Amino acid sequence: MSFHQHLLRIVMDPRLSRLNEPHVAPITAFINRMRARELDVPNIDPDDGGIGARALFFLTTPGPEAIRSRFVSCKNPDATARNIGNEWHNARLARKDVILWNVAPQCIGRNPTGVEIRDAAPVTQAFIDLLPNLLVIIFCGPTHTQKTIPFLRISPTIEVLRTYHTAQRSFHGTMRDDVREKFREVAQLLAT
Repeated sequence: MSFHQHLLRIVMDPRLSRLNEPHVAPITAFINRMRARELDVPNIDPDDGGIGARALFFLTTPGPEAIRSRFVSCKNPDATARNIGNEWHNARLARKDVILWNVAPQCIGRNPTGVEIRDAAPVTQAFIDLLPNLLVIIFCGPTHTQKTIPFLRISPTIEVLRTYHTAQRSFHGTMRDDVREKFREVAQLLAT
């Protein structure tokens, strides 16, 4: 994709005009504060639940498509996003009930180190604290993503689940089956 095509895609993305809708505005302000500290942090997708979300899905760090699109979204054109979106659909999870974020929210272009995970934990905690209706957090990625858990204060009223990442290289066999099982568990928790 040429730079001009990339720029046009960003300018024409209708989600950009929705970042101050009530369910998204507090998170947009939060992201803007991070950007003021010169962190390259993509937007959340306003098609997701925003502060009304009841299920938070954590990945590790924004990938190339999140960097290009400027959104952390199941609609990004990459395997990780496609697999998450498909599995949300298969589990019958409504977009208004879910939100997707990263334990290292800034774009770093690689897996974060243990120190970077620890250093990002206050931001991760602040993001969790923006979601008053949260019932479940699911950490997708058994290594880097789950390393953040000991640094967080998660209310005992919030269920914590762990599964594999939805990246294409790990989304097969028993790992894919575990993702599907955990996403269905999320749906069941939200239904009760």
